[in-house]
Amino acid sequence: MREPQNPDELIAVFDNIDPVLVSIARDALASVDIESFIFDSNASRIMSIGQRLLVPIRLMVYADTAEEARECLRELGIEK
Repeated sequence: MREPQNPDELIAVFDNIDPVLVSIARDALASVDIESFIFDSNASRIMSIGQRLLVPIRLMVYADTAEEARECLRELGIEK
């Protein structure tokens, strides 16, 4: 069993203004057992003009899985 990671060691591996695309990226990481977290989804909704979002939604992973997560997203054509 892996030691719990320090929350300060989270790294953004993807960001986008499209919440659906961020969810797809998160599901892709979950399918290969990489734990991820969505940051700024509420700020993104609040900080918008009409339908245009001003704050990108970030997909965060623990630092020790960041490279594996980026590779997974690259293979799917979803990149930061």
